[in-house]
Amino acid sequence: MFEIYAVNIRDFKDEKILDEFFKYISAEKIQRLLRFRISEDKKRGMVSDLLVRYLICNKLKIKNHEINFTVNKFGKPFLKDYIGLEYNISHSNELVVCAIGNYGVGIDIEYIKDIDLNTANYVFSTEEYEEYNNVSLNKKLDYFYSIWTLKESLIKAKGMGLHIPMNSFTLTRNSNKELYCLYNNSKYYFKEYSIPEYKLSICSKMKAFPKDIQFYSSSEFLSFFEPALKKQLL
Repeated sequence: MFEIYAVNIRDFKDEKILDEFFKYISAEKIQRLLRFRISEDKKRGMVSDLLVRYLICNKLKIKNHEINFTVNKFGKPFLKDYIGLEYNISHSNELVVCAIGNYGVGIDIEYIKDIDLNTANYVFSTEEYEEYNNVSLNKKLDYFYSIWTLKESLIKAKGMGLHIPMNSFTLTRNSNKELYCLYNNSKYYFKEYSIPEYKLSICSKMKAFPKDIQFYSSSEFLSFFEPALKKQLL
């Protein structure tokens, strides 16, 4: 079974408070965050890391300092010393989301904004592009982001990043309208979630998707690290 958690970075009324949490993340991650020139990027990166740590500590009943991350050869992070707990994280605009469970999983969220729809050539397979051309103009953007997040979630579930071109595989619906994809002799399943102004998709070989997304306020998980700051986080 998977669970999906979300945090809105808009909840952070004073982003300087986040500097108090540097001591809870790795030195490597700190250096990456400090390279961000835009404060919102830094905020998304910090909240993403802290949310993952909070969830892992709660699921495994361990301390933050006991968490060890490593990456596969394609750069996908995973827990080094604990087998049986998988997670994946994504963020866009004001939302940070994390899927966590007992199986490999990929999640993607995108804020819906106007784009050059000619990029569809790089996202859709031939079959999907034909379907896209038959979609009415006022629904093309929604269709684009739906396919984009679904495919991105599969790529993240595979953990191979840019090594899988989006237009190299096709999404299919069965007779029950369930989305799936056959990729390298493996069957992947999907679920989409409705969030105003966003598209969110999750992918796994297991169909154990949650019904709803659980939203956290900043105080709910940051006070886990710094209880004394709880009032400032409200």
